[in-house]
Amino acid sequence: MVRTKYHGDEDKADIVKTFNTVRKIFKEIAQVCESDETQLSLFASQGAVPIELLRMVARIGKLPVPFFAAGGIFMPIDIAMLMSLGCDGVVVSSRAFHVISPEKRMDDIASALVNYSTPAKMAKIIQRTGGYGKTTKTGAATPAGLALNLK
Repeated sequence: MVRTKYHGDEDKADIVKTFNTVRKIFKEIAQVCESDETQLSLFASQGAVPIELLRMVARIGKLPVPFFAAGGIFMPIDIAMLMSLGCDGVVVSSRAFHVISPEKRMDDIASALVNYSTPAKMAKIIQRTGGYGKTTKTGAATPAGLALNLK
């Protein structure tokens, strides 16, 4: 299994950085898939990657192991987008438990994993997610949206 990860505190994990990392990885996979033997040899030497692994990725069009994204993921729409990019799964942030209705959030996250490629179902999930409200450092409710219960 490959899991995206970058250094930093989980509470400061940035979903934008996660998306950028995932996009970069899939762009590099696409480059490998479009490469001839000479380019694969160059990639292998530059990246210290076994040429056999690069040939396998070029042949099957993806990594030969599951690919999971992690880092600031706690919104169902983020999960749907990452799955649509090609991830095999996601690691959900503990932030998902610091919303006003964590049980509903977990249900919506599970639904997003299953229904990420069905626009009508995702629209319903997104509509529900927007109504949860968010918590503040003191735990008081604030307007609709989602944020952290920072400690």
